[in-house]
Amino acid sequence: MSENVMAAIRPDEPSPGADRPGGGAPPWSAARPWPRTSRPRRWGGVVRTARLSLAEQPWLADHLVLGAVLLPATALLDLAAVGAREAGCDRLDAVVFERPLPVPEWGALQLRVAVGAENAEGRRAFTVSARGEGTGPDAPWTRHVAGRASRGRDVRGAGLGGGPPPGAMPVDPGAHRVRLAALGLVLGPAFRGLRAVWAAEGEVWAEVSLPDGIEAQGFGVHPALLDAALHAVGAGGLLADEGRARVPCAASGVRVWRPGARALRVRLARVGADAVSLVAVDGADRTVVEVGALVLRPLPAAALAADRAASGPAPHRVDWQALPPPGPGTCGRDAVARWDARRREGDALAGALWALGLVRAWLADGERGGRGEGGRAEGGRAEGRLAVVTHGGVALPGESPDPAQAAVWGLVRAAQSEHPGRLVLVDADPDEDLGAALASGEPQLAVRGGRLLVPRLVRAERVVEVPRAGPVFGRGTVLVTGAGGALGRLVARHLVAAHGVTDLLLAGRRGVPRDVVAALAARGATVRAATCDVGERAALRALLADRPLTGVVHCAGAPEGGGAVASLAPERLARALRPTALAAARLHELTRGMDLSAFVLFSSPAGILGGPGAGPHAAAGAAIDALAERRRALGLPAVSIAWWPPGAGEGSLPLAGHEGLALLDAALTAPDAVTVPLRLDPGALRSRAVEGALPALFHGLVRVPTAVSPRPVQGVPTDGPRAQDPLPSAACDGGAGRDQAAAPPPRRDGARAERLRRWPLR
Repeated sequence: MSENVMAAIRPDEPSPGADRPGGGAPPWSAARPWPRTSRPRRWGGVVRTARLSLAEQPWLADHLVLGAVLLPATALLDLAAVGAREAGCDRLDAVVFERPLPVPEWGALQLRVAVGAENAEGRRAFTVSARGEGTGPDAPWTRHVAGRASRGRDVRGAGLGGGPPPGAMPVDPGAHRVRLAALGLVLGPAFRGLRAVWAAEGEVWAEVSLPDGIEAQGFGVHPALLDAALHAVGAGGLLADEGRARVPCAASGVRVWRPGARALRVRLARVGADAVSLVAVDGADRTVVEVGALVLRPLPAAALAADRAASGPAPHRVDWQALPPPGPGTCGRDAVARWDARRREGDALAGALWALGLVRAWLADGERGGRGEGGRAEGGRAEGRLAVVTHGGVALPGESPDPAQAAVWGLVRAAQSEHPGRLVLVDADPDEDLGAALASGEPQLAVRGGRLLVPRLVRAERVVEVPRAGPVFGRGTVLVTGAGGALGRLVARHLVAAHGVTDLLLAGRRGVPRDVVAALAARGATVRAATCDVGERAALRALLADRPLTGVVHCAGAPEGGGAVASLAPERLARALRPTALAAARLHELTRGMDLSAFVLFSSPAGILGGPGAGPHAAAGAAIDALAERRRALGLPAVSIAWWPPGAGEGSLPLAGHEGLALLDAALTAPDAVTVPLRLDPGALRSRAVEGALPALFHGLVRVPTAVSPRPVQGVPTDGPRAQDPLPSAACDGGAGRDQAAAPPPRRDGARAERLRRWPLR
């Protein structure tokens, strides 16, 4: 830690119990001025505290491990060096990272560095501990780091000399960051300082630098800078790849020679199966930091399993969240196409065909625009955006959407996935000003009274089930459409087995297999099967004649085939919507006079999530979801389950049949008209976030790193000596992680406690 930070520390007197195992924390009293201590006495110790929060150190939010902000091991190393330096030690002989330290999104942590008295060998034991701010002076400290420090007697290295050895192969750091994200380690801009990597036999060379906006002052080596250097190990394949990201768990022989560096040239060499040594120099080839041995172990498999479990099947919904007004900007060369309010409502096919013609013409016109110098489109069309504006395409709380315009949203969502940055969706009143919406940079917005709102996917709240007066599907006949398909058969069995339905009317465009009917009858249900295309009004009317229903379940399943929007034929789109969205509209129309207890629709997650090649799925799914919301607004029962085909849409994985049925049961009693059962793919979403390509819809589920501009580094790595030190015998044994009471404390005689108001002070 540099001297300007040391000068900003105010010493306080520790409480009598601070020096004993299990003693309380010192009462940091700002009212009592205490004289500054110089170098601690030989028999004394040092206790220091610091305050850490994302508000004061926002760059820490760029270090995400399995979705949580963790304090990097390099930051814990820097904190240990602070206390050791104040105790007169400039070498960390042994460091063990006992447990990770999560950084809370809100509030702050208190950090404590305790350095013990010097023993007969001239070494001092140290610990780094933490606890939540505001937990009280008697709250226990949790130890995260333990180790030994001493006064270094060895001589600084002579630098690295020449560059990478002949034959060293360059490696793409960006590709490694994307791979790390898929493995659970997401690096935001502050931690993307790895600029260049060369891999050689048994060693890796690298260039690292801090981005602009990140201050190096106040640190020995900035944690983000040293962390970037360590990522060269994985990028260069220096240690065996076990399909898991590696994290530090122990170190030895750590010395910081020259604090405050912004850029480093680094050489890492393999010194064990899980260990590397590190030498880093500045642009003048002066040694900045040396690490004799650093042990890097894969993330525990249990932690990865917990990450996958946390992203297991769960109901989700779309939440419309207010967006702060954007600053002054320009809409560029955007074109605007508005839905004509005079168009016939309720026809999803009309909306989808209108959007298809519009988007195909726009994309084709951009292609015909030609390419000028530098690949820029001439005429502006290929480089501009098309804003598709509806009025009622989406429903905010208390509103009723138009399924025709919802189909527009679904199809354009798919086109947005296929052509990022080319299309914008806006739902607004005809007299709303669109300038702020188009300047916001968001791909999908609603404008209400001048306010901008954006859709974000959130987990649906669990609902405490209230006893119902009767069965969910009533006591009469339940119609199941699409009963000949996989989804229809699955749901029909579930209605009988789980909901006690005893009277089923099964309809399928190609009929219903006899074995399906027989299996349901064997369970005690009365089953009538019919061949019927429910998308045809006359056929559906004939099916329902003299057959009052108490429940409807529309399982038309997936539209036949997908296809990119730019090449999607209108006839193919019509074939896809007829048995899905249009059939749902017919069911709504012809059952409105019936006393239904349940009206269940199965739609596609692509209607909300989009996805390349999902145009027909998305248009049909969005229209079906809108129909459910419209029925709710009319006081009619309805729920849409955006499940089929399972796994359709970006960022999600397929659901097993029993998982989808469990989420169906939860949706039947949920307050939301539309439920999106999803098993999120955390690795894929984190990779998209690192690439800057995470769909805005997922920003509420995946932490998006802050933006910091990169700073280039000068120079190339060079050769030099390799420091090697013995590793602590207890390193990474899995038995660490005790409270501060178990740590070796500084002795009471001669000890002083000091506080950093922030870590670090600037």
